[in-house]
Amino acid sequence: MPLAAVILTFNEERNLDECLGSLAGWVSELHVVDSGSTDQTLAIAARHGARVTPHPFETHAKQWQWALLALPLEADWVLALDADQHVTPELAAEIGRLVTSNDPARRFDTLSVHYELSAH
Repeated sequence: MPLAAVILTFNEERNLDECLGSLAGWVSELHVVDSGSTDQTLAIAARHGARVTPHPFETHAKQWQWALLALPLEADWVLALDADQHVTPELAAEIGRLVTSNDPARRFDTLSVHYELSAH
């Protein structure tokens, strides 16, 4: 699927494995932007085959802006996640249908998904 996933991290060893695991096998690019983690975040990202790029954190908005402008993204679509988020199989299937659809009525410049996060 022509979809790049970008995840922002800072000391996310507790959450990152589930996040990256939920993207395995269906995204074409996997990028982690890390702002100086000192725990096992980088090792977890490497284990999942993510391309890790360090970048100092200023604000959440600036980190996303930098990631979208500076990363070598090749896919037509970008899925932006924080490390404490993950994609369910049902959501992955729906995203796949939307980004690969040839129906102009189903294509969007921005795909916005609203959901509730539950505590683990």
